Parts: sequence; C-alpha cells; structure tokens
Amino acid sequence: MTATWRSFFIHRYGLDLRSLAIFRISLSLLIAIYLGLELVATDLSWRSACLGAALAGALLMAIGYRSRWAAAATWLLVTLLYNSSMLSSTAPSPLLPAAVLWGVLLPLAGSYSIDQALNTVEQPKSIFSGATLGLMIQLLALYWLEVASWQTAAAAVFPSLGLATFAATLAVPLLLWNPEHASRCRTIAAAAAVVIHGGWFCLAAGGWQSLLALSLWLALMPSAVWDRLAIRAFTPQRLGLNIYYDADCGFCKKVVHLLRTLLVLPRRVPLRTAQSDPAIHTAMETQNSWVIVDWQGQHYYKWQGIAYVVSLSPVFWPLARVLRWRPLMALGTRLYETIANNRRVAGRFTKPLKFQQFVVRPRPLVSLVGLAVALAILWSSIQQVSVIRRTVPAPPPLVRAIEISPVR
Repeated sequence: MTATWRSFFIHRYGLDLRSLAIFRISLSLLIAIYLGLELVATDLSWRSACLGAALAGALLMAIGYRSRWAAAATWLLVTLLYNSSMLSSTAPSPLLPAAVLWGVLLPLAGSYSIDQALNTVEQPKSIFSGATLGLMIQLLALYWLEVASWQTAAAAVFPSLGLATFAATLAVPLLLWNPEHASRCRTIAAAAAVVIHGGWFCLAAGGWQSLLALSLWLALMPSAVWDRLAIRAFTPQRLGLNIYYDADCGFCKKVVHLLRTLLVLPRRVPLRTAQSDPAIHTAMETQNSWVIVDWQGQHYYKWQGIAYVVSLSPVFWPLARVLRWRPLMALGTRLYETIANNRRVAGRFTKPLKFQQFVVRPRPLVSLVGLAVALAILWSSIQQVSVIRRTVPAPPPLVRAIEISPVR
C-alpha cells in the first residue's frame, strides 16, 4: 500500500533529477555572473573576499562537485553579504539566498554532475519529498507575486489586462497541482510562468529576480519532456559509441567517466578497458592512446578521438569543428601525447576526485526543513501581494513609453 501511494505522488508531484540538474546549472551560472559583476566593481576588501568565496562555491555547484556542500557554503556567504548590506541595490531581494537554499535541500547532484559521473550506482528518474513540495510551493508564491506586480503596473495603462492576469493567477496553480495528466499540465503551467517572468524581465522591470525565478521554474520540467528529447538526441551513432581506456591508468578511467557525463552522452555508452579485447589492446599499445570505436567500427585515437566524442554531444557538438581545426589538431595531439607519457603526474590533478556510491532518496529532516521554508516564503509572499494590491506602482519603462491618445 505504501509503495502504491509513493508511486502516485512521485508520478504526479515528483521532480525529475535531470530537471533539478538544469535548475542547478542555470541557478549557479546566474549567481556566478551576478557575483562576478559585483566582484569586478569592488576594491580589495573583506567584501571582495566573501564575493570571491561565494563565486567559487557557485562554480562548484555548476559543475556538480560536492554539490550540497558547495551550495551550503554559497548560501552562507550570500546570506552574510545580503544581511550585511554588502550587495548592490540591484540584488534580487531575498530571492537570492532563498534560491541558493534549495541547492542545500534538494538532491541537485543526481544528474549531469561530477558527483554523478563518478557514482557507480544508478539513480531513480524522479524524487518526491517535502523539499520538492516546498520548491513547488515557493514557485507558486513567486508566480503570484510576479503576477500581482505585473497586474498593478500594467493596469495603469492597459486596464483590460486586469482580467487576463486574474485568469492566469487562477489557471497556473490549478495546472501545477492537477493530479490528472500531471505531466502535460505541469508543462503548460511552467510555460505560462516562463512567459510571465520573461515578459517582466523584457520590460526591464524584473531584473535578476525574474531570471532567478525562471531558473527555479526549470526544475519543474516533467520527465516526459526529457524522455522525448532523449529519443531524438540519442541516435544510433551516439548509442553505438564505444570508449576503451587503459585499465592500469586510474587517471584515464576518471577522465572517460567525466567526459561521458559532461558531454551529455547516454549513460548506456559503454566504458570498457582496452585489456578486455586483444585487438583493442594491441591498438592502444601501438598508438599509446585510448581507443574510440564508432558505430561502424572505425577507430579514433588521441586528439582525433576527443574531437569525435565531442561531435556526438547533443549540446557541445559545435565545438568539434573547432577541435578539428588543423593547427589546433596538431597542438592538441602534442598535448595528448605529453599527458599520455606523464600519466602519474596528470593523476595528481584528479586525485581529489573519488569514485563513490550514493542513491538519491528523501531524507525526513530535509523534507521538514524544506516544507517549513516554503510555508514561510508563502506567508511572506501573501503579505507582499496584499501590499501590492493596495498600491499601484509606476508602469514598467517600456509601458510608460507608450502613449495612448484619446479618440476624437
């Protein structure tokens, strides 16, 4: 019975680990860009040291290395900067530390991360917990707040928009929490919210807050969307790829696992030891290189192999043409040979990276904290919406620039 109820909630209200990974990457890059701009504009001081440390944490979050610890450190530093008034007036209000906090509460390293690349255990597709529900509640609160701001600002010039935004205020929550056709309804809700936040940003009124809200909504991308994209992206050429490495080289083993994950290649792409196939082993020793075998059995070595593997990436394939540029090909081949002849030295750089085993699962304490945080944010947002409803701020710059002449 428990398994049935759990399956019911995971299917309807669970978050896909791939969506959480996209949320992690987009959130981290936005924070890194914002903190980088702040760092450039400041002098050497205690503030610059905090900004630099928070920036380093955001970059570690982006690549998914010790994601939860990196998120915790980033959250502490960003909260310190925010509460100490060390951030400029362009800071996205309390949403910045609140958004980073979800990096601590949610399992963001379950997909497309260095942590997952070196994880030898398969992960579930989705997760349902109090923290995932908390994120959905916060997204609802942010949406209501943004719609309220949009409606009061636009009503001064476009009174007819009031009814439309009121309808949207009701429609998106119903779609988001509708238990029937959950995947399709969530996709429509997320798309509607993206239009609202994106429109608010394009009118030069939302700023960083709208961009952060957009990254949060990416976490709701349903599994069906990723599954359809995977069917299109994982072609026979990609699924037919075979990568062989030297079994006696720990550095080589880590690199091929990292490449498969960071290039967004199918996890089904086999990573085999060259010693497992006599012909491949002979080719590896002759070429002093890893061996890449394509779906038609053709072999690639050294830098040429790197260029071929990159060409199969659904995301980074345009870089393959650059890697195949003749001067860069010659330089890259020389670099590869240098590393191949000094594997022990190269291994020192990957020594901090360890193979591990972990499974993403709900944690009761984290779930309770996530729900408490979300409810607090919801209550605060309701109060803000009531204040916004009582005041009509100036329209956004673009709307202000539009003059409606009376009909004579």
